[in-house]
Amino acid sequence: MALWYYATMEFIAMQTRQIVEQMNNSGHEISSIFMSGSQCQNPVLMNLLATACGMPVLIPRYVNAAVVHGAAMLGAKAASHSKEDGSEPESLWSIMDRMSKRGRLVDPSTDEDEKTLLDAKYEIFLDMCKTQQQYRSKIDKATASKKPRMNGTVNGTVNGA
Repeated sequence: MALWYYATMEFIAMQTRQIVEQMNNSGHEISSIFMSGSQCQNPVLMNLLATACGMPVLIPRYVNAAVVHGAAMLGAKAASHSKEDGSEPESLWSIMDRMSKRGRLVDPSTDEDEKTLLDAKYEIFLDMCKTQQQYRSKIDKATASKKPRMNGTVNGTVNGA
């Protein structure tokens, strides 16, 4: 059971790396990952994310109150629009910067063996993704001539008869 759990965490890290790489290849510049939610309390997952993606992971100071903290920031943004002096409302980025306290930074592992293993697993992950797309394409082609099935029927008749 523990191996399945660890494999699931590795899968999440590999999916995250794939997304980050695709975004960076599309012109975005992602160099760190900002986390929120209860999984921030999982040091194994945070280390896997940092190492698999090759970038630091920032964990907020208030892990258990991230949603409430975000709501407070949005409230501050809304309040900045109701200034009666006619001044410009404060930008959300400025509010986030002002109201956020430094959290904890998880750097990628410096263990070359671990990084090499994760890189090999990532190549396998990408190959599995490509193979799954090929399987899906074969199934789509094989079922393309079939009419949509609803409740075990084809066009309202049982088994197409």
